[in-house]
Formats: sequence, C-alpha cells, structure tokens
Amino acid sequence: MSSLYYTHVASPVGNLLIAGTNASLHFLSFPTGHKAFGPAPDWQQADAPFQNVRRQLNAYFAGELRCFDLPLQLSGTAFQNSVWQYLSGISFGDTRTYGQIAAQRDRQDGNKSSWTGPLKRTAHQTIDRGPAVPCHMFQHPEMRAIHRS
Repeated sequence: MSSLYYTHVASPVGNLLIAGTNASLHFLSFPTGHKAFGPAPDWQQADAPFQNVRRQLNAYFAGELRCFDLPLQLSGTAFQNSVWQYLSGISFGDTRTYGQIAAQRDRQDGNKSSWTGPLKRTAHQTIDRGPAVPCHMFQHPEMRAIHRS
C-alpha cells in the first residue's frame, strides 16, 4: 500500500482519525480507547484530501445527512469485502443482527449453511475491524444494540 494521508476531525462523539488517498477513504476511527488506531509512520498529515469527508461528517452530525457518499477503499478478504459492501446497502435506521448479515452473505454466495457460531463471529469481527460504514446499528439477537457506526 502506498503512503496514506491522514487528519483528525473533532466531532460530537470525540476526535476522529481519517486516513486515505486523494481518491478514497481507507480508515475512519477513534485515535484513543481500547481499539485505538493511530497513523502509521509513513502516513503524511494533510487536511486537503479530506474536505469532502469533513463536510459530510459535519452534515451528518448536524442531522442534515443520512447516508454518506464517499469512495471507500475496502482491503480485506473476499468475505470481508462482501460484508462491507452488504452494509453499504442497509438503509438509514434499519437494523440487522450479525447472524442476519452472515445468512444474507451465505444466500448470495449460493450456500445453505446454518451460520451459527464461528461464522457469525467472523461477520462480527469483519464489521468491528473494518472501515466505518456510517448510518448503521447492528444488534444482538436479543435486540440489544452492540455496534454503531
């Protein structure tokens, strides 16, 4: 991967780290906390590549935007990329469990497995470790919200 640009953006949910190229967003994360993610040594600090990201984040937090229109760079396995693409198609305010997401991916791949245990955990880990796909909430089957992005 070539060197990325990065910047920090203040938001109502805390400081955000944004990284990418002039063409696409690669990462959006919290730079502090138990899953902190910081800039790599070869990344260059720059604000200019993220003007559109900043504008859309500000509009989202102001309640003026429900879905982002940003080019994302998805870098994962075929399964991870398919889960992230699926998340992009979930409408604002809709919810899915990890099991529902895994089962949908299974159907789209033409398989008929039960998607219990390890595969649901794989979907959960994919979502948890992947790029932020905003406007979504994922739920535990008992309907407790467990992940927001």
